[in-house]
Amino acid sequence: MSHARVPDSARDFATNLPANIKFLASQIARKPAAFTPEWASTADEAFSLYTRTSTVNLVLALNEVIADFDWPFPGYANLRRELGGNEHSALKSRLRFLINIFSRDCSLFSSAVIAGVTSGKEKARALFDARMVRLFRRNAKSVFRYWHDHPLLVSRRVVVGDLKRCYEKELWAACVPTVLPLLDLVMRAYFGSDKLRLSIQTLRDAFKAAKILPKDLKPGRAVWNGRREPTSGNALVATLEEDLRLPGVFLSSFVEFANTYYSWYTVTSTSPSSTLNRHAVMHCASEYWNEINATKSFTFFDLTLRIEKPLRILIHGPAIGASPTPVV
Repeated sequence: MSHARVPDSARDFATNLPANIKFLASQIARKPAAFTPEWASTADEAFSLYTRTSTVNLVLALNEVIADFDWPFPGYANLRRELGGNEHSALKSRLRFLINIFSRDCSLFSSAVIAGVTSGKEKARALFDARMVRLFRRNAKSVFRYWHDHPLLVSRRVVVGDLKRCYEKELWAACVPTVLPLLDLVMRAYFGSDKLRLSIQTLRDAFKAAKILPKDLKPGRAVWNGRREPTSGNALVATLEEDLRLPGVFLSSFVEFANTYYSWYTVTSTSPSSTLNRHAVMHCASEYWNEINATKSFTFFDLTLRIEKPLRILIHGPAIGASPTPVV
């Protein structure tokens, strides 16, 4: 069977990116004719289940806070639990939301709200970082199990196991650089290629070449802003019925974090950005060897795994079913 041509460069990928985004939007579930209590809380579920616009907007608002503090969206977070289980039980969801905010429980939503109302950006950042580290620790067992069982990581289970032990022993200098090649391996699988030069850097450069920003992937308000003024919002689609819904939130987080994570770092005498930087880490910038940055790296890697289907569609478009996956 012949396969569709695999994108070979950032420019090659950028050419098809707008059309592939629209194709992705066409694959996402829209509002059903009859009410159903089931709703999508993950990227994969969004292809078969609808999530109310108010809920998508709430998750989007949460992501704005997360991005403001230089974190990727924690795809491992259980949004059903965060929202009280039943999206359509408005009273129950609101009560659960308030309880999470004022309780000692370290939920994702309460972390964002508490940090958002804390005076002083650095104090708020320190508080948010600490709560995100705590949130990951609380979910670490299930996250590492998810990695261990992931089909693309079967041949790298030894690495995943060693990474887990490094995390448990708090060997941050080993955690941060070890997860980087796993990111590259996963992205090569998404591209359907064994070429080492294809990586997240390729996607980042493609988005820049296509002049598509993280905000252009966001659902809801960005669409309407784009219709009025393309520079301030998504100009790729005309209506909310064509936006990317929940996957758009996760994809915008992925691209936004990748923009900084994969930015160039050229002089070792220059103080690295406070935001995690892959190139600086590879050149032994030890300022990043701590639990916060190890957790950021793990969170970004985990998000990359959990948005596999949307990323594959962005890369291959309608040819997604015909794109080969290399043996990893």
